[in-house]
Amino acid sequence: MEGKLPGSERRRAERIKVNITVAYQIEKPISIKMLVGEEEVEATIVDISEGGLAILTKHDLPLATLLMVEFMLIRTERETSFKYYESVKIKGEVKSSIILSEDKYRLGVAFKGLDEESKFKISAFVTKGNIPKGPDITYGEA
Repeated sequence: MEGKLPGSERRRAERIKVNITVAYQIEKPISIKMLVGEEEVEATIVDISEGGLAILTKHDLPLATLLMVEFMLIRTERETSFKYYESVKIKGEVKSSIILSEDKYRLGVAFKGLDEESKFKISAFVTKGNIPKGPDITYGEA
C-alpha cells in the first residue's frame, strides 16, 4: 500500500484535498484540555470528506480526544457568481495522529453527531467543490 496513510483503507467516504484554516477547542479529556488550554487553536485542514477531516496542528493529541472544530466553506450563487462563506461548527473525535516533524502533527478527525444542515454543507462541498443554495431545512413538524 505504497503512498497511503495508515488507516486510509478504513475510510468509507472519498476525501478531497483542501487548504482551509480551522479553529478547534479540546472538549475532552480534561487533562488534554488543561494541557492545551481553553482558547481556540488554529490549524489547517488538508483534506475533508463527508465523514471527517485531516488537520495539521502543532499539538499531538491522543486518540479519542473530543474536539469542537469550526471552519468556513465557500458557497457560490449561480445567478450572480457571488462567493461567500458558510460557517461549519461541529464535534469531532481524533482517530489518528501522525508526527510529521518536531512540532507538526497530522490528525485524522471523525465527525460526531452532524446535524442535517452541516451534513448538507459538507456533502455538497466535497462532491461539488462548493455549497449550492440548498433546500430550506425544517426541523420538527410543520
